[in-house]
Amino acid sequence: MQLYTIGVNHTTAPISIREHVAFNSDILHHALSDLTAHNVAEAAILSTCNRTEIYVQSANPEPV
Repeated sequence: MQLYTIGVNHTTAPISIREHVAFNSDILHHALSDLTAHNVAEAAILSTCNRTEIYVQSANPEPV
């Protein structure tokens, strides 16, 4: 299994970027569904006022 993570926070990106990658409760379910439809076994999204992180796990070594 492969575990991948990507994210931005207050030290790596200005607020103008963080606003574009923030997930609110209205789109969170759709974003998780989109992730699991593309070679992803499990996914988690952490989105707060200062950071957004996406964690995905893939059982297949193909790129996600």
